[in-house]
Amino acid sequence: MRIMVLGTGGREHALSWKIAQSPLAEGVWASSAVADAEPGLRPMPDFPDAASCAAFCSAQSIDLVVIGPEAPLVAGWSDILRAAGLAVFGPDARGARLEGSKIAAKEFMRKYGIPTADFVVCRNLEEVRAHAGRFGTVPVVKYDGLAAGKGVAVPPTLDEAIAFAAEGFSRGGQTNLLLEERLAGPEISLLAITDGRRVHLLPPSQDHKRLGEGDLGPNTGGMGAYTPVPGCDPARLAELERIVFEPFLAGVAAEGFDYRGLIYAGLMLTEAGPSVLEFNCRFGDPETQPLMCALDGDILPLLWSAAIGKLAARGMDTLASLCVVLAAPGYPAKPLTGDGITGLEEARLMSGVKVFHAGTRLEGNLNDGGRFITRGGRVLGVTGVGESLQEAAAAAYAAVEKIHFPGMQYRRDIGARALSPQE
Repeated sequence: MRIMVLGTGGREHALSWKIAQSPLAEGVWASSAVADAEPGLRPMPDFPDAASCAAFCSAQSIDLVVIGPEAPLVAGWSDILRAAGLAVFGPDARGARLEGSKIAAKEFMRKYGIPTADFVVCRNLEEVRAHAGRFGTVPVVKYDGLAAGKGVAVPPTLDEAIAFAAEGFSRGGQTNLLLEERLAGPEISLLAITDGRRVHLLPPSQDHKRLGEGDLGPNTGGMGAYTPVPGCDPARLAELERIVFEPFLAGVAAEGFDYRGLIYAGLMLTEAGPSVLEFNCRFGDPETQPLMCALDGDILPLLWSAAIGKLAARGMDTLASLCVVLAAPGYPAKPLTGDGITGLEEARLMSGVKVFHAGTRLEGNLNDGGRFITRGGRVLGVTGVGESLQEAAAAAYAAVEKIHFPGMQYRRDIGARALSPQE
């Protein structure tokens, strides 16, 4: 089977790496940024549109396209590639709108009985001011459209909530936004592969959104993640499948979405029960990195069977895995790039470690004095794997100590809640 993975980040590196291990994979095509970082992958050009991607797939006899990022999904690339006769892992544009519009997602949840926080839609700053106090606490503010994981604020004061909303309307290009009731409880990410009728749940994971340790600082695209999550036993997962994924699929069927791909449910486990914070239409980043390391088996049959509408669920053994994101200085506001990275080879040779490239570029040839330099805000996902989270964390952080670039930022407390639950 010949597979293409669209996207240039750590998520796509992890997916390409995992798919390439399958005995069914004859070849895996990835972006040049990913292929440069992973020997054995076949580089492909950047595509300006879905039509040029479809033409390349035809010329290379690609069997399956796995779409990594949300933007091409929201833009309808799945629809165009399927119309060209390709098997695609990724929902159609209507299904992807559940990530592309937070308002659409909340209305979908309300319509199909999926538990979620109370909310109000605001079309201008005057409406924000009018509704900011309606929940009795400072609301969560969410931009409606895609914002690379940075369109949500959990501000400490009403003034800051209104200021974040004003920023969205004035410079963020938002025409609508949400004010949402603030909930309390641990968050988990639960991802499921689906053919639109059935789901195969992947192990639950936990992301770390804030830049700083102790969950301080601004929101980011994610500074690290780990799996498994303590307390998410089979009974809890069965409950979440029943109250979240079953009504989701009922809604997909009722709305007529062609949803063959990934359902990502961002959940908060409150005292009153689970509540969905968001739906995403693709694999999470950085959750994918530890998930791909933790799954001890072949993921390609799952992706293929979902893409052709005949999901064949299969059990896989799982390990523990933990990913630490190394970010450029200035991230998330204005990352500084172009710096050389050292220590990658030392980290690569360590047992129980995989380093995924999220924002790097190869300068020159590695066999002739070339080097990787930083090209994005989130640069690397240093991922450890082991029989326990303690082993995985120790491996990941030992590898982090080997790697350096100027101004490197990372959190030293990824997985701390799971590793020290008594605290």
